Amino acid sequence: MGTDRPLEPHIRQELQGLAKQLGFALESPFDTLNRLAVLPFQHAVVRVAINLALFDYMVDAGPDGKTEEEIRNKTGVDELLLCMFDFIGPVFQKLPGSLAKRNYCCPTATQGPLQDAYNTNLSGWDFFLEPQFADSLQDCNLFMKGRRQGSLSWLDFYPFAEKVLGGVSTDAESVLVVDVGGGLGHGLVEIKERFPQSQGRLILQDLSKTIEQAGNGKGIFEPMAHDFFTPQPVQGPRTFLIRQVLHDWPDRECQKILQHLAAAMRPEHSKLLINEFVLADVGASDFITAIDLVMMGMSGGMERTVSRWNKLLASAGLRIEKIWTLNEETESVIEAVLSETSKSSGHISTRGATVAEES
Repeated sequence: MGTDRPLEPHIRQELQGLAKQLGFALESPFDTLNRLAVLPFQHAVVRVAINLALFDYMVDAGPDGKTEEEIRNKTGVDELLLCMFDFIGPVFQKLPGSLAKRNYCCPTATQGPLQDAYNTNLSGWDFFLEPQFADSLQDCNLFMKGRRQGSLSWLDFYPFAEKVLGGVSTDAESVLVVDVGGGLGHGLVEIKERFPQSQGRLILQDLSKTIEQAGNGKGIFEPMAHDFFTPQPVQGPRTFLIRQVLHDWPDRECQKILQHLAAAMRPEHSKLLINEFVLADVGASDFITAIDLVMMGMSGGMERTVSRWNKLLASAGLRIEKIWTLNEETESVIEAVLSETSKSSGHISTRGATVAEES
């Protein structure tokens, strides 16, 4: 008590072992997946940090650490770079060299460690859908399914009844929710199960291959093949919902996606709900930063801080009304509406909810 004398090595090692056992005992299956998921990335990140002499700089940071802006000013690294097992491993083996040869500029959708690792010009998500990676894609889907099991839904903490269903009149013909890039439609099924008396159409949008797998919607939702990089065919719905999509893409591509949605929103009626992680500026968890690295290496995407979300949405004519966050390791809900500038623009539709035919 009251002494700075270091612990004897054997005592320290015993305590470390006990602490690890306690940590493993407290893990849920989801926690175990997260811990194992970050292992392949650590060596690559350490090599990049050594190349940038980042450890020398962080010695003086103290317990409060350094912000992204402080690190950027010190190292000169691209601001977006600071802010990923068979398939991903080669990508991270290439990560240090790939960043160095591009002067530590953030990867783009078609120029980054994935393209260097696999000698391709395809974007990460186009490449990932190649037939030779079918097993890896299945593993990825299983991992994401495991992540969701036992995790809270965004509907557990976002007041959907109040914010979406309340304050507006809807009927069976109006469009209540368009789930953009919504996969097989599980999100819309959950909405209908939780709010069975809700009025309005539920529309699922995704690429044609995914929509084929989604089937006919079982009377719950309407499947619609749509590429979110093209103009939005549904005009003036109550809600556009986009979940775990924007982190797959760099800002330039996200801006295009969001601009198409903003152009289809009806002022004082439509809102955009984004279900994504929102990073802390300092002290973000290892799980979230690992996903950030995955997105960067695979597609030039990223997890974003509040300031980055504000900047990105503003660039598309949108503004954040509120961010609903349960905890750091649960995806937040960002509620956005048209900015005042967009409302006064002649480019924003003021029609009611309609669905245009896609050619």
